[in-house]
Amino acid sequence: MISGRVQSFRTAGSKLVFVDLIQDGQRVQGLCNLRKIGESAHCAGEFQLFQHLLHRGDILCEYILSSKAREDAELPIQPSQESPIGRGEAK
Repeated sequence: MISGRVQSFRTAGSKLVFVDLIQDGQRVQGLCNLRKIGESAHCAGEFQLFQHLLHRGDILCEYILSSKAREDAELPIQPSQESPIGRGEAK
C-alpha cells in the first residue's frame, strides 16, 4: 500500500490517469488504467468520477496491484470505494 499527497495528476485520453504522490520527500508515480479495472458502463462512470474528484493536495492511499514495477516505472493503482481519499490544502 502506498499513500501520499497528490502533487500532480495528468489524464491521457479517457482511460488513463497518471498520479504523482509525494510522502516524506519521496515521489512515486501511479497509473490508473480503466482497461485494467474493466470497461463496463459502471466502471467507466466510477473512473470519470475519480478523475473529477481528484485535486492537487489531496491525500490518497492506494494498494499496489503489481510488485514487478522497476524503480523508475509507474506503479499501477486501482481507484476503489474502499480507498481513503482526504482533502488537503495544496502547498
